[in-house]
Amino acid sequence: MRLGARVGFDTLDELPGRFQGVDFPVELALPYNVGKFLKMADRVDEIRDVLQEVGVDVLSVHAPQGNLLVRAYDRWAEPAMRLADALGARAVTFHPNRNRTDRLAAQATAREHLAAIQRDVGALAAVETFGGRQRVFHPEEIVDLGLPMVLDTAHLDDNDRILGLIRRYHRNIPTVHLSARGEAEHHLPIDGFCLEVVGLLRDLDWAGGVILEYLPWHHYRVRSDLALLRAFLDGETDVRVPPPDDCYRDDEDHWGFQ
Repeated sequence: MRLGARVGFDTLDELPGRFQGVDFPVELALPYNVGKFLKMADRVDEIRDVLQEVGVDVLSVHAPQGNLLVRAYDRWAEPAMRLADALGARAVTFHPNRNRTDRLAAQATAREHLAAIQRDVGALAAVETFGGRQRVFHPEEIVDLGLPMVLDTAHLDDNDRILGLIRRYHRNIPTVHLSARGEAEHHLPIDGFCLEVVGLLRDLDWAGGVILEYLPWHHYRVRSDLALLRAFLDGETDVRVPPPDDCYRDDEDHWGFQ
């Protein structure tokens, strides 16, 4: 099991500074906006070179929020896969698009496109778990269809459901996005249930990447929470997860990432 955190960027100009000093493995989050990524989609070698120069260990890549159901999907999805391959990342995270009409037809299209972008690359095109009824793939459908899964603990409200997915499908889960859920917001610093998730993965001898995925104003906890998880995995029995308000915080982003 490898531990890391999500770190992203929006432009090539900001890329070196965004990752300077990042001393933990990452999931590389490509620009959220597809249009922004398309401006650099033919320059993935430059992105690779910058990240290798600063020495960042990329466990996985998070694709832009594009539509896998349209013909132009390959303009952004294929470069994301090529970049992951060039960086030695195991998987690329894709969101399941919403579909309000014919979900079965949409699933067939999405599966065809996911299979196409995995040709000739070693990285896996993995579908992230979401709880919405209109998503083209529900979590259990990802399992039934045998697709690689990115399990996100903040996107599903039922803890037993999360643990059940891990027990049933951990061999086809390359990445886990780990964060806590709150009443007002999700993607909070880890809590006791997050430790339970990591403990189960450890007991199953799971060998994927655990990625802390926090809202930007909680990034101050990334390093301390990674240290806490390492201690937990090393067998320390008195590991306690502090609530966010008990830790140092200000309005600056100490690591320079969003």
